Parts: sequence; C-alpha cells; structure tokens
Amino acid sequence: MATLLMGFENSNGTMTDKRTGEVIQWDNMIIHVMSNDRAETNGWFCDHIKCKSKNAVVLGSESLEALLYHPVYLQYDITAKEPTISAIIASPPDCTIVYPIFPCISPAPAGKDK
Repeated sequence: MATLLMGFENSNGTMTDKRTGEVIQWDNMIIHVMSNDRAETNGWFCDHIKCKSKNAVVLGSESLEALLYHPVYLQYDITAKEPTISAIIASPPDCTIVYPIFPCISPAPAGKDK
C-alpha cells in the first residue's frame, strides 16, 4: 500500500461568528494525495486531507516540497475529537512501490517528447 504526496496548499483567513460577532482566525493545510490504500477501491484514488498548519510536521525530509511525488506515511492523532494528522513522514528510500502512470507528468523535458 502506498500514499503519494501530490501537492499541498495553505488555506488561512478570518470569519465572523454570526451569533457572537467574534472574529475567528483559521490556518489550515490541505494535503493532496494519491493512494491505493482503500480496500473498497480497485486501483488508485485521490484524496484531499485538511489539517491545522501547525500539525503538518514533516519528518525525514527538509520540507513538504522535497516530498512532492514521493511516497509518504500520514501519522494521525486519534486522541482528538476527530482523527487529525500529526505528522507527514518520508517513506524509507528502500521501500518498493509500483507507481501509477501519470499521463500529465513526463520525465522528458519540454519540447523533447515528440
């Protein structure tokens, strides 16, 4: 089973609670992954996982950018009200994963794929 980090984005801002008028700030990370780790799905599927930016701790790599298109493990904190991501962990370099074929991602430099 594998999970590939395909992208991520930061979503932050403020909103006003209609009942109390309180201004609420949020700072979330949305992590885009492809995985074949769902028993009810044949093949690969895409998922978008939201977590608090402060919880997007990267282990085994210098940054999320360095993990793009690589296998990762998502560690969850199951003691919270809802399970939330507590770390994004780089997969060991010796793991064997059969990658899906992405027609939009080509190893050939632009203009050389004729």
